[in-house]
Order: sequence, then C-alpha cells, then structure tokens
Amino acid sequence: MPRLIYLIPIRKGSKGVPDKNMKILGGKPLVAWVVDAITASHTAAEIWVATDDDRAERYLAEAKPHVRVYRRSAESATDTAPVIEVVREFIDAIRPAPDDMLVLAQATSPFTSPDDFRRLRWSILLCISHLCELRFHKRLITSYQSSISLSMKIWSKYNTLFTRESVYLFYNSLSNAFVELSKDYYDQLMQYRPGETVEIADKELEAQLIRMKALVDDDEYEIRKIRFATMARRFIKESLSLTINPTLACNFRCPYCFEEGHPVTRMTDETEDKVVKFISGFDPKRLSVTWFGGEPLLEFDRIKSLTGKFKSLGIPYHASIITNGYLLNEETARQFAGLNISSAQVTLDGVGAAHDCRRFLKGGKPTFDTIYRNLQAIGEHVPDLRVSIRVNIDKDNIDSFIDVYKLLGNKYPNIRVIPAFVSDVDGEGHLPCVMNVDEKFAYLRRLFHEHNLEFNNFYPDYVRQECAVRNPLGIVIGPEGELYKCWNDVAKPDKVYGNVDGGITNEKVLYDYLTKADPFDDDRCRACLLLPVCAGGCPYARIIDMDKKTNKACPLNVTNLADYLWEHYLCKKSRKG
Repeated sequence: MPRLIYLIPIRKGSKGVPDKNMKILGGKPLVAWVVDAITASHTAAEIWVATDDDRAERYLAEAKPHVRVYRRSAESATDTAPVIEVVREFIDAIRPAPDDMLVLAQATSPFTSPDDFRRLRWSILLCISHLCELRFHKRLITSYQSSISLSMKIWSKYNTLFTRESVYLFYNSLSNAFVELSKDYYDQLMQYRPGETVEIADKELEAQLIRMKALVDDDEYEIRKIRFATMARRFIKESLSLTINPTLACNFRCPYCFEEGHPVTRMTDETEDKVVKFISGFDPKRLSVTWFGGEPLLEFDRIKSLTGKFKSLGIPYHASIITNGYLLNEETARQFAGLNISSAQVTLDGVGAAHDCRRFLKGGKPTFDTIYRNLQAIGEHVPDLRVSIRVNIDKDNIDSFIDVYKLLGNKYPNIRVIPAFVSDVDGEGHLPCVMNVDEKFAYLRRLFHEHNLEFNNFYPDYVRQECAVRNPLGIVIGPEGELYKCWNDVAKPDKVYGNVDGGITNEKVLYDYLTKADPFDDDRCRACLLLPVCAGGCPYARIIDMDKKTNKACPLNVTNLADYLWEHYLCKKSRKG
C-alpha cells in the first residue's frame, strides 16, 4: 500500500476567530484534535502541519514531537490564498515519492475520529503529481449536475487531444487536468473545435468536462480570472522577501558563474544597521531572507549578526541559504536552526574530478571531497536541515547527474539531488556547452528510460506563482546596501535601482521588472496553450526575450507538449505497474 502523508494547513492570521487553531478546546489546542485522531488511526507514514505561526510550531515541537512542521510561505498564508497554494508549495518542498498519497486534513474539524481516517485509507484526496488524473469510464464519473451549471458551453482552446500506441489522452491547461480516454470518447471529443458551442447528450460526461474546464463559458473570461489572481499576488504587502548578499567575494572560481569578475565587496557594520532600518520601515508582518553571494558563508558572522537583529523585530522570520557547500561543515550547519535557516542549496557538478574541473578554489585546488564530507555530516547529524543538491548539466558533463544521484540521491531523507540545465543567463549565446531544447528533452527521456528517474520535468508546472521580482516587496540587497530586483543583476551598476538609505535612484529598472514583458500583454503568450499554467516564466529572461526577440523564458514543453505529456503518462504507468 502507498504511504499516506497527512498535511494539516493552519494560519496565524485568521480574521473570523484570531489564532483559532491554537484556541483551547476540551483542554487542548484545536489543531491537536485532528493530529491525535490521525495518530490514533495508525494510518500515517508522516504527519505534517504547514504553518506560519511560531506559537503553533513551538507547541508541536514540545507536545507532538512526531509531527513535522513545514513553514509555509507568506504568500500561501494570506486570507485570500486558496489552500491549494500551500499544498503545491509543500509538495515542491518535500518531494514525496511517486507512490505516496497526500491527504489534506483540516484542523477546524476536531470531531474527525480515528475511524474516519481508517476508512479514508484508500481514498486519495489529492493526487501528488497534479490535480486530476482519472480514466474516463462512466463508473468513475460521479454526478456533478447539482453543483455545476450545464448551460451551453464552448470547447476551450486550451484543450489538447492526442494518441500514442493506441492510448487516447486529453489535457486541459486551464485546470491542468490530464485524462486517459476510451477510443469512443476520444473520437467524440475530436469532433469539436475551439470556440465551438457544444452540447453533449451524455450529461455525466458533460459535467466532467465542465469540471475540468474543457467546456467553458468563455476562454477569455477564464484568463481574466487567472490574470486577476496573478495581479493580486503581485501586491501582497504582508511579507517582505529579501535576498541578501553579505559579500560578493567567493572562494571558488567556477568558469560558468555569473559572478565572475565581480568586485570583492563585504558588508560593513554601518550598512548592516541601515539594512535593519530599511526593513523596519516597511513594517512587514513576515520576513523571509535568502542568503546569497558571492559565497555567503565567507561572512557567516555577518549573517549571525543580522539574524539577531531581524529576530528582535518581533515578526515571524525564516531563511534559506545558497552556498557552494565548502564551508558548510557540521558545526556551521548545527547553528542554522538558531538562525531560522531551514534549507540550503548546494551545487555538485559531478563526483570527484568531474566536479573539481568545474568548481574549484581560486587557487585551483579541488573542492569535491570537502563538500561531500560536509553533506555526509549533515545527512547523519543535522537531519532537520533540508538540503537540495543542484547538479548543473551541460554538454560537457552529461553523465555527472547520474553519478551524483547514485552517490547521494537516496542516502539521507533530508538531502535530495535535482538536475538543473546550465543556461545562457545574459542571452548572448556565448556558452557553446549549453544544450538546446531538443537536447534537454532527450536528456530527460534518458533519465527516465535508462535510470527510472523523473523530477516532474515532463508535466506542465502549475505555478500560478510568479518570481518575487514582480512584487515591490521582493528585493535583492547588495553588500553596500544597493538595491536590485533580480540576483542576476548583482554588481551591475546599471541595474541598481536604489539604496537602503537613499530611496529609488533608477525608476526605469524598478518598473521594468514590475511591469515590463507581462505575459498577459504578450501576443505570443496569449496565443500559447500553456499560458494558464506558465505564469510567463522568468521575468529576467522575459525582458531579454522582449528586447532581443528570443524565447528563452518559455518552458521546455511549449513546442512539443504532446511528447512531454506522453513521457509523463509512461512515468505514471511505470510507477503504478
């Protein structure tokens, strides 16, 4: 039987009953009732509570140590954010195994009993890979007529039907639903054209098509709803999301790094105080920080000093770090919990010499053995620190990802290994090692077919969550207090839009990132089948695309969607079979 992972989402900022999830009911907090019922049912492999509430986190650590806590983002903890946002965020963070089942439990249902959860054992409340995957047979189609209007609908232009090897498949990007059809249903649906008014005699089928947004009142109306939700998220003011570079210095000299040639600048005490004052001026409800550089651990004392001042602000605070891993020894990693650093990203570009020829110290000395020892120590002795090992892949190290995955991919539960294709960040095309779209697809197919590895690369990513650069409160701070919108711009004087103590100095840079190259205003995007799920891609790349008439911001599957969906189908079949 697949493992059941229970997720209980709670927020601190309830408007109806403030802090309701921690209100005492029958001698214990409200959230404890559902936790205890799940525990007593003996059905859970893991129980998680997703929260932004420090008080709830402390209570669970003390009273329910078997329960794990996921710190949900500020964006998923607003009173307007649908619960699916924190679910997607959680799945992306913990990366459940392909056969795991995720069960969403509500803290506001205190009378749910252990027997209820036992009866639920075989029910899937939420498929972890995407929102809707069913077979289109009548016995699986429940009657939705009571809740869905069955007025005349049109066939959505966001539908895709295709067949491979006598399998009939149907995808819709408005709902991100993917279903396998019988041949009769496939032949029937193939008759319809985008925008055509459709009335289906089989009302159960019609109801299901409406539910998956294959039949809609108006495609443009559906896009306007998505656009409104996107715009609303751009101006969420409760959370301040910072990337802080305490230094631009780095102990490595990687040939592909965009920081190559940056000045060796370190943050001073004076700038540190200005950064804290700058943050206080926003009066944020929550603060999140990503420590970046250069190599941020070269300035670990600065990180500790700033963190102490951030925590004294009296607001929820959490952090992550992007580091080359050379200085991330066990002693340092053990201090992260006290600094509210819950996750780290480390890069390994291969094993042994394969890594060392690409990521070496300034003097040319190797780095792999030191980083590997550090990761082993974290896996064995610092299990609460989540580490993502990024393997940068290009034509020169085509086999390195597999080597790293075999070494560390399944060794420690808190360490995962993820592939990342090297990209030509500045758009100039001067990196001959960079794979093209077809080469990347071939590589992903090879990972699956030869090694049975898949990292949710085939299925469209239902993001609906843009990069923080689109929000005025998403800010990158350099070591001299200079302000950027994107970390790709760090140390580029023409991309500085202000300073922590001097206000805005370059409005064009700021407003370009906030508004330029908006996918909802781009004719190419508006004509694209994947607009509802894409969110436009990286804004940095989108601006380059707009200026240079390229399309580097587009997802890999935009040009051959059916091929990617077929590979996803094969993945799902292999996992089930």
